[in-house]
Amino acid sequence: MGNSSQKEATEVCARRRNSLEIGECGKRPLHGGVEHSDPGVDLEKLRDFFVTKVGDLDGEMDYETFKECLPSDGPDTDEKHTRFMFRIFDEDHNGGISWLEFVSANYLLSSCATYEEKMKFAFQTYDIDRNGAISRNELLEMVNVILQGAGLSDEEVESMQKTVLHNIFEKMDSNGDNEVSYEEFQKFLVDNPEAKDVLWGW
Repeated sequence: MGNSSQKEATEVCARRRNSLEIGECGKRPLHGGVEHSDPGVDLEKLRDFFVTKVGDLDGEMDYETFKECLPSDGPDTDEKHTRFMFRIFDEDHNGGISWLEFVSANYLLSSCATYEEKMKFAFQTYDIDRNGAISRNELLEMVNVILQGAGLSDEEVESMQKTVLHNIFEKMDSNGDNEVSYEEFQKFLVDNPEAKDVLWGW
């Protein structure tokens, strides 16, 4: 990937609504039907793939097309988990994935994104109603999707739900107002880095 494409990838990703500053990285994307062994952002391959599936860079990828892009033998084949992944890519929740959203999500799910960027992305994913805070129900809803996509039994899912609500949400909600701000979310993960394996797996 040349310097011009690298620069374009950085500029495209940086226009994401949360104003993330994207570092340079030009390897393979984590999603989109391209090789997965060395995750990163390859703008040229992503562009070719998106145009093949959608028609042009001005179009949007719908849910059915997105589902076809996921590995047929992986955990993403679970319907709820697939919809969870679609939600991650569809940043504005308009029912379609734009070229900007496609590139941004591939970057943020790759090894190129910083820990801070991944925390911001995870927080936005959990903040379903986009009010700047995570409620108990929002946290539980998103964790349920992650757990169900992990192939756990119903008993294991139920046990993890209780752990999340009682050991994670209450600790994150440091001021006791029954919602978690980004600052509380960030501080909890800095103090408890092992929790990221429960809250997000990328």
